Amino acid sequence: MTNCAAGEQIKKTNFLSVLITQSIAIFGFVLVPAFITFIAPVSTIELERASGQVHARTWSYVLLFVPALKKELESVTSVQSRASQTHSSKPSNAENKQRKTATRLAEGELILENAETKLRIQADPTRVEQWKSELETFLNDDSVGQLRQTVYADWRFTYLLGGTASAFSALYLFGAVLASLRWMLRAFIRGRAG
Repeated sequence: MTNCAAGEQIKKTNFLSVLITQSIAIFGFVLVPAFITFIAPVSTIELERASGQVHARTWSYVLLFVPALKKELESVTSVQSRASQTHSSKPSNAENKQRKTATRLAEGELILENAETKLRIQADPTRVEQWKSELETFLNDDSVGQLRQTVYADWRFTYLLGGTASAFSALYLFGAVLASLRWMLRAFIRGRAG
């Protein structure tokens, strides 16, 4: 095998290994954190009063700051809330003694309504009533023109787990940008030298 052929083989192997490594890294450091933060998102609710009617816009974010889902609702008339508490159940009979305790985590949501439609937003069950009262106060007070409210699905899951996962995404993206800049700088220096 000549030096040229060996060099080409190394380049092909190197490119393939980089491609596989980066695919795994994108999956582990971008897609998985995006999925985690999509399950329990941070959402922004914006209510705006115009011509006696309230228009609602909501944004749900992945990776805590990337807008992923936007919903709108015209002529909002009311706000409802729904919350469930954490519930654990144990098997009752002797046959199911080996089965572990089943736990259902607490869930909450704010529901903005008009005459025909409902708009649902995931909200922390411990704060859902507070957020509901703030939104109702806005709906009942015609002197206020706009309200912007940030809500989260569950602070532990959203901020602790989602924040940690988002930090890994940011570190990966920062490293990828630095590696790309380094590669371009090397190519530029080689081009000027050669």
